[in-house]
Amino acid sequence: MNLIHETILDSIGSTAHPTVQPQRCLNRLQRRYPCTICADLCPSQVFPARSGEAVSWERCRDCSLCVSACPSLALIPSAETRRDYTEAMQEAMPLRITCHRDTQQGEIHVGCLAALDWELLALLALKGELILIVRNCDSCPEQARRILLEENLQKLEAFLGKDRFLRQIRQIRAKEAVPRIRQSPTAEKTMTRQELFSHLLGKVTRRAVEKAEERFPFLTDDKGDGLWLRRLLAKAVREEKAAERSYRLWLPRFNTDCFGCGICEKVCPHKALTIRQEDGETRLILIEPYKCSACTLCVKLCPHGGLDGLFPLAVPHLDQLALIRVHSLSCTECGAVLLPGTDPPLCRRCAKRIFLSAPLSIG
Repeated sequence: MNLIHETILDSIGSTAHPTVQPQRCLNRLQRRYPCTICADLCPSQVFPARSGEAVSWERCRDCSLCVSACPSLALIPSAETRRDYTEAMQEAMPLRITCHRDTQQGEIHVGCLAALDWELLALLALKGELILIVRNCDSCPEQARRILLEENLQKLEAFLGKDRFLRQIRQIRAKEAVPRIRQSPTAEKTMTRQELFSHLLGKVTRRAVEKAEERFPFLTDDKGDGLWLRRLLAKAVREEKAAERSYRLWLPRFNTDCFGCGICEKVCPHKALTIRQEDGETRLILIEPYKCSACTLCVKLCPHGGLDGLFPLAVPHLDQLALIRVHSLSCTECGAVLLPGTDPPLCRRCAKRIFLSAPLSIG
């Protein structure tokens, strides 16, 4: 690790454990469906079993299992983990990825394969072949981790498509021999002597900053909302050739029962959904695909059954808006959303106000 790298990491506040964003935790957004995924998966019992108790970060071993499993991306990996991920993206392909239960080291060695976000695997797969050494996973005593790994691989397969998944992701099982890979040395981006001395004197040149940002893109792409890998993935998809674009993300699918009441927009952890009034009887639902973490909260909390669920839907670009038009009835007085079939088209407040203001007729 060079000096400029160390200093930049210090400047963003390197921590030895993930960071929690309480405003995006599913338990903060609603109480009907308690979420205990982080507590169930954590091997060090960092997260309390009951809400309201403090998180014991001193026990954390920075395994990133909670980050990979969090359905609303409310946990951001530590700066050290993000550094490891970013440097893995600079490695030559193919890459062997192993866990601590496998005696043979790979280019990427993690405590558990389930801790690798599917977005990270997708980013690496866009570069070339990945070799996942999963021969010890079936015998792993941690069932929750096995399930999490399978879910991540299912999301990865849906994103890449089955053909490309089989072509880019190779899984080594049972006693199958792990191929040896002769790595070509990666080109190290160095600083000039002038830039190094400028940094030592506290006068970092613009070019030095640009070089640091080029090598470690998470420094600029991370906005503190847990979507840093999604942004890198969206950027990588934009740079792909048109012939290679065939991607799917798990997104909510609306049906004809939806009339744009706005509950899904309010509960979405990353504001992936936006509802706009288009005209008197139509509302427009906009979805930003890369922001949707597939937490299913919108589906669970919709009181009108306006969503069928989450499905792997094709998106040409991860940051391109998806538009859905729904029939909607609005209050003729204040514009509030009304239930279908409301007659007269007035909300309760406006109807009461009009009734009370009407002159009384006697006789």
